[in-house]
Amino acid sequence: MRNLNVSILVVFGASCTFANTIFVNNFSFENLPLGGLPAACGVPLGCSFSNADIPGWVRSNLTQITGQFQPGVNAGNTTYFSVAMPDGITVAYTSGGIISQTVGATALANTLYTLQVDVGLRNDVPNFGTVMLLIGSHQILATGAAPLPGHFSTFTATFLTSALDVGASIGIQLSANSSQGDFDNVRLNSTGVPEPGSAFFVVSSLALVVPLLRKRRHIGA
Repeated sequence: MRNLNVSILVVFGASCTFANTIFVNNFSFENLPLGGLPAACGVPLGCSFSNADIPGWVRSNLTQITGQFQPGVNAGNTTYFSVAMPDGITVAYTSGGIISQTVGATALANTLYTLQVDVGLRNDVPNFGTVMLLIGSHQILATGAAPLPGHFSTFTATFLTSALDVGASIGIQLSANSSQGDFDNVRLNSTGVPEPGSAFFVVSSLALVVPLLRKRRHIGA
C-alpha cells in the first residue's frame, strides 16, 4: 500500500502548478522621492504631490508631468477620489506620459505571466490610464472594467511564453494619453504550465492509479 501512496503523490505533484510572485520595485508607490511630496494641492485636506522621479520607475522623458500623489482620502478629503487608495495612501500619476519598470526576472519557457494594476479615475478628469505588460517584443494591453469616477478598477494582462521567449526582459508600462492616469498596487506573478507531454503523463498515471484505489477499497470492504 505504501507504493500506491507514493504513486499518488508523484502524480499529483506533477499536475500541480504554483504562482510565483515576481518582485516589483516600489509596487505601491509608498517609497517617496527625497524630500517627500512637497507640493500641496490647496484647500483639500491631506492632499500633496510631487513631480519628481518615482523611485524604482523610469519616465519616458523629462518633460512629461509625472510623479506621486496623495489625494488625502484617508484625511477626509474626497475631492479627487471617493474611496481610499487600494494600497497605502500614495498613487503614481502621469499626464500624457509613460512610467515604466523592467523587473529583475527574465522570461522562462511555458510560463504564464500575469500583471495586475489598480487603475483610478479621478472625480475631476474624463479618462483613465492604460497598463501594458512587456515581454521581449510582446506588448500585452491589460483589460478590465472601466472604473467609476472617484474609484479604482483592477486591470489584468496575461501572456503565455514559449521556448522562443526564454531570457526575454519583462517590463511594466503605465501611461496616459492626455488626462491624468492614476495607478496603484502593481502585482506580477508567474505560473509554470506543464508541456503537453507532461500533461499526457499525468492523465495516463491517473488512469492507472484510479483502478488501484478501487481495488484497495474493495479489499478493505
